[in-house]
Amino acid sequence: MKKLIVVRHAKSDWSEDWSDKDRPLMLKGIHRAHKHAELLFAYLDNAPEYWASSYANRALHTATIFAAQFNFVNNLKIKDELYTFSSTDLLNYIHEISSEIDSAIIFGHNDACLDLINHISDADLDEFKTASCAIINFEQNRWADISNGKLKTLISKNKIL
Repeated sequence: MKKLIVVRHAKSDWSEDWSDKDRPLMLKGIHRAHKHAELLFAYLDNAPEYWASSYANRALHTATIFAAQFNFVNNLKIKDELYTFSSTDLLNYIHEISSEIDSAIIFGHNDACLDLINHISDADLDEFKTASCAIINFEQNRWADISNGKLKTLISKNKIL
């Protein structure tokens, strides 16, 4: 059985002329990321084994907030492949995770996150807000085979839904 946690980066700052990769989080986004990290920490029995984030500033900052909550900062992988807006690219990355790993958390971007969740699980979400987390369980034993997952929990807007 595999558990995937998909996290969309927190609210980013559009007030300056930042490049897309360099755009930082807004203060509101930082606060929400901390709150959602706390909720996820309280909800999970164990920390995810595998941590990976897009290298974009906003995703990486969100990931480090979550990783700090779980005391996993040194284990966070920064991946070029996760700077994508394509669910197919995300799924291809996930398929490459070692089968020895049972739980993974991925930090990325919309529309990739929303489309991925709806594609690989029983979810039918209309939106996936910034800093939201989706926890999806799969019956399969290999990441390369995941499909038809069960959306176990959604953390959004400072609460567990």
